[in-house]
Amino acid sequence: MLYLKQLSIWLAAGSTLIDSVSAVGNVAVDFKTLPKRQVNNTELSACFALNSLPKKSLSSSVVFLPLDADSSHWMTSSNQASACIYTPATPEDLAAGLKLIGSRRIRFAISCSNHASNQGFSSTPGIHISMHQFNKVTVSADKTYMDIGGGLSWAQVYDQLKDTGVNTVGGRVAGPGIGGFVTGGGGFSWKTNQAGLTGDNVISVDMVLGNGTLITASATQNADLWWAVRGGGNRFGAIYNFRMKAYPQSPSIYAGIAIFVGDGSLPAVLDAIAEFGSQNTDPLAQVIPTLNYADGSVDVLVLAVYDGVPAYGHDPFAMFNQTFQNTTFDGFVSLVQSSVQGGHRGSFHSANVVEFTRPVLDQIANQTEFWGKAGESHSANFISYDVEPFLSYSKYTLDAPYPHSNDPLPVNLFFAWDDASQDDYWHAAMIESANMITEAAKQDGQEVDGFYTYPNYALASVTARDLFGEANTRKLECIRQKYDPHNVMLLTTCFDFKL
Repeated sequence: MLYLKQLSIWLAAGSTLIDSVSAVGNVAVDFKTLPKRQVNNTELSACFALNSLPKKSLSSSVVFLPLDADSSHWMTSSNQASACIYTPATPEDLAAGLKLIGSRRIRFAISCSNHASNQGFSSTPGIHISMHQFNKVTVSADKTYMDIGGGLSWAQVYDQLKDTGVNTVGGRVAGPGIGGFVTGGGGFSWKTNQAGLTGDNVISVDMVLGNGTLITASATQNADLWWAVRGGGNRFGAIYNFRMKAYPQSPSIYAGIAIFVGDGSLPAVLDAIAEFGSQNTDPLAQVIPTLNYADGSVDVLVLAVYDGVPAYGHDPFAMFNQTFQNTTFDGFVSLVQSSVQGGHRGSFHSANVVEFTRPVLDQIANQTEFWGKAGESHSANFISYDVEPFLSYSKYTLDAPYPHSNDPLPVNLFFAWDDASQDDYWHAAMIESANMITEAAKQDGQEVDGFYTYPNYALASVTARDLFGEANTRKLECIRQKYDPHNVMLLTTCFDFKL
């Protein structure tokens, strides 16, 4: 079903410039008011062929819009105007689309929530496949597992779970989606202290290979593929269903947000973070302190979650001298909007430590201030460092592409800016800053050489060796070749399995 009612095409110099008025649903869209873009004729022809394919569902659609909501990203630097957007509604329609794309060798991307910070990982000038119509959550009758559609954000997942009495190990803020969260690295969660990473809780996946084959992967069925998709990237196919372990969810949790403004409060907050990291033994208690540069000083925002109601007289966050409140799990996650700092160019990057000691935290604070001040002359919009002091979670881990059985504690760097000419400056700055944090951990006596860069937070320039290690990189490439011998999934973009 093609929502584009009228299309006029101007052919020139081997490319197509689309300029038309179309109807999307019942809303008229004047393409003259939208950014014009050059479209490769071969890719545009594939879009028309895609639209002409017999569809199992009338809801499966092809849309020709320069930047439709299904392709617009949280970070503007990730945006690419696609030739068209394909939104399949059934596994069979997804399979037919991938088979056509592979046969014509068309560039493509697959997206869930468009939260990826690396351009091309979920964006393309070619055919953009949006998974948004795979949007259901179904809990098993015995409430031991759930099936989650591959097009849902975690906020949407939790909203559908709120009256079921169960939950799963998923994202911590509204915005990220299940697809990239699992495949892109494994996924840290508010429940990591209790159950490991999200990838450690994937029972099976239903997916489409590059040749259009429908396949299920689990620990007992296509086990090598199951291993690969739990953090190894998007090189293996398109996942339309994740079967996840389910856990009982307390109807109330104790949670909140505390904001500490100005350098005067910083020493006490850093002491509190270090104390929490070294003294907390309760797996239900977790915090994410975020150091942010604003108005010439380092401010700290602390997200705190106790996954239940603390016993009378027990305050798991007493060191922060803040009072939080009882709320619901889904309510708290929806409150924390990652989109608040969206709408700018930006990137993530990462370092890992063994423990967030005061010397390490001092370096993170120094880095926040240094790059915040430097950014004033380099188009900076936001400089932020997330500190993630988990308990040991190694007993819950499964073997996966991203090695994490040695309990790496990530630091997430998030830099945002507005001037595209500053991209290289900020990418280099993030690498330098992560190295400084790593060096501070070493100077503190921490053994960090066995850690790998967490892929979900990594710049696109990070090598597979640094993400997965040499042995896992070789294994990933062998699995990719086995399930995608015609290299269809190399027509999209992610980390390459090169040594």
